[in-house]
Amino acid sequence: SSRRSSDTSHLRQTSTVYRGTLKSVLQMVEKEYINQVISECEGRISEAAQLLGIHRTVLYRKLRD
Repeated sequence: SSRRSSDTSHLRQTSTVYRGTLKSVLQMVEKEYINQVISECEGRISEAAQLLGIHRTVLYRKLRD
Protein backbone atom coordinates (compact mmCIF):
# COMPACT_ATOMS: atom_id res chain seq x y z
CA SER A 1 0.00 0.00 0.00
CA SER A 2 1.20 3.50 -0.72
CA ARG A 3 -0.42 4.92 2.41
CA ARG A 4 2.02 6.69 4.70
CA SER A 5 2.11 5.75 8.38
CA SER A 6 0.95 9.27 9.33
CA ASP A 7 -2.16 9.00 7.11
CA THR A 8 -5.24 8.60 9.30
CA SER A 9 -7.81 8.34 6.49
CA HIS A 10 -8.29 4.64 7.30
CA LEU A 11 -9.56 5.39 10.80
CA ARG A 12 -13.25 5.00 11.36
CA GLN A 13 -15.46 6.71 13.90
CA THR A 14 -16.84 4.45 16.59
CA SER A 15 -19.38 4.96 19.31
CA THR A 16 -18.32 1.96 21.36
CA VAL A 17 -18.62 2.36 25.11
CA TYR A 18 -15.81 0.63 26.96
CA ARG A 19 -15.88 -0.57 30.55
CA GLY A 20 -13.05 -1.75 32.75
CA THR A 21 -9.66 -0.59 33.87
CA LEU A 22 -7.64 1.70 31.65
CA LYS A 23 -5.24 -1.16 30.94
CA SER A 24 -8.01 -3.54 29.87
CA VAL A 25 -9.71 -0.90 27.70
CA LEU A 26 -6.43 0.00 25.99
CA GLN A 27 -5.82 -3.69 25.28
CA MET A 28 -9.29 -4.03 23.73
CA VAL A 29 -8.87 -0.93 21.58
CA GLU A 30 -5.39 -2.02 20.48
CA LYS A 31 -6.66 -5.48 19.49
CA GLU A 32 -9.60 -4.00 17.55
CA TYR A 33 -7.36 -1.54 15.72
CA ILE A 34 -4.78 -4.19 14.87
CA ASN A 35 -7.51 -6.44 13.46
CA GLN A 36 -8.93 -3.53 11.46
CA VAL A 37 -5.55 -2.72 9.91
CA ILE A 38 -4.86 -6.39 9.12
CA SER A 39 -8.24 -6.62 7.45
CA GLU A 40 -7.56 -3.50 5.40
CA CYS A 41 -4.23 -5.02 4.37
CA GLU A 42 -6.08 -8.19 3.31
CA GLY A 43 -4.18 -10.29 5.83
CA ARG A 44 -0.70 -9.12 4.82
CA ILE A 45 1.00 -9.01 8.22
CA SER A 46 4.19 -7.29 7.04
CA GLU A 47 2.18 -4.49 5.44
CA ALA A 48 -0.04 -4.15 8.52
CA ALA A 49 3.00 -3.98 10.80
CA GLN A 50 4.50 -1.26 8.64
CA LEU A 51 1.30 0.79 8.80
CA LEU A 52 1.12 0.29 12.56
CA GLY A 53 4.73 1.40 12.92
CA ILE A 54 5.83 -1.79 14.64
CA HIS A 55 8.06 -4.70 13.68
CA ARG A 56 6.35 -7.75 12.19
CA THR A 57 7.47 -9.98 15.08
CA VAL A 58 5.94 -7.53 17.58
CA LEU A 59 2.66 -7.71 15.67
CA TYR A 60 2.73 -11.52 15.76
CA ARG A 61 3.37 -11.35 19.53
CA LYS A 62 0.42 -8.99 20.01
CA LEU A 63 -1.82 -11.30 18.01
CA ARG A 64 -0.73 -14.29 20.09
CA ASP A 65 -1.27 -12.67 23.51
